Amino acid sequence: MFGLQYRLAPSLELRQFLSLTQKIFAKITVYSPIAKAILPMLLKELETQLLVLTPSEKAEVLRLLTQSLNHSWPGITKTPDVCGGDACIAKTRIPVWLLESFRREGSSDSELLQFYPHLSAADLVNVWTYADAHLEEIEEAICKNEEA
Repeated sequence: MFGLQYRLAPSLELRQFLSLTQKIFAKITVYSPIAKAILPMLLKELETQLLVLTPSEKAEVLRLLTQSLNHSWPGITKTPDVCGGDACIAKTRIPVWLLESFRREGSSDSELLQFYPHLSAADLVNVWTYADAHLEEIEEAICKNEEA
C-alpha cells in the first residue's frame, strides 16, 4: 500500500516501531510530568493495539510516524513570508492554528467546510493531523493571536 511489506510473524519492524514510539514519548515527558507518569501504561496499551493491526494498518502507522519525523505534511506548508511563517493549508493563507481554534470553540468539520467552501474534508484531516502532532506550536500561535 505504501511501498512497505511486513512479515506475518512477529516482526523486527514492529519492535523497531515500538522502540521509536518509546523515544518519542520520552521527549514528551520533558514537557509533561503527567505524561511521564502514564508513559509505561500508554506504551503497554500501544503495544497491545499494534500487535492486532493488519499489515496494511501497520504500514499506515509507520507512514504517519515517518511523516511526522520528517516534518513532511501533505497539504500543509510553511512559507516564511506567508502568514508569518505559520503552517497553512497548501495554496491558501489559512493557518492551521486558526482552524484549530475554531475546532476548540466547538465548530464542526461540516461548519468549517461551509465557512471555507474551497477547502475539502482531506484538507481538514491534514490540518487536524498536523495540529495534533505540533500541539506546542499551535498553542503558541493561538495565544500570540489572542494577545494581538
